[in-house]
Amino acid sequence: EKPGHNFTLNATFANVRAQDYDALVIPGGEQSIKTLSKNGRAVHYVRESFGHLKAIAATGEAVQLVNTAIQLPSVSVSTGDVNESYGVVTLKDVKPESLSEIVDLAKNSKGFFESFFYAVSQHRCWERELDGLSTMISY
Repeated sequence: EKPGHNFTLNATFANVRAQDYDALVIPGGEQSIKTLSKNGRAVHYVRESFGHLKAIAATGEAVQLVNTAIQLPSVSVSTGDVNESYGVVTLKDVKPESLSEIVDLAKNSKGFFESFFYAVSQHRCWERELDGLSTMISY
C-alpha cells in the first residue's frame, strides 16, 4: 500500500460465497498461507470454488493450500513451472520473468496468466463436472 492510497475492504471469504465470483486467485506468501491453511472457512472457500467449477489460480506457497483443499489425485499442481489441471492454474516457483509474458488467450497456453485468463474466459471448467470431480469434494 502506498501512502495516501487507502482502500476499504468490503468482502472476504468469511462473508461472501465463492459462487458469486468468476474466479479465485491466491497469491503466495509464507505467513499468509500458514494463516489461511489453519482457517477452515478459507479452505472451504477453495473447495467451494472448485465445486462450483470456478477458475482457480495459486502461486508460491498457495499451491500447497489449493492442493490440500482439493485433495484429488486427478488434479495436479505445480512443482515448479506453470501447471494447468481442470481449470486450476498453479505456479510454485515464482520468478519475475514467469509473470511477465504477453497474454494471448488460447487453450493449452503455457504462461501462468495466459492459462488462468483462458480458464476464466470459459466461465466454468465443465471438464470437472463431466469427469465427476466437482462432486468428489465436500463444500
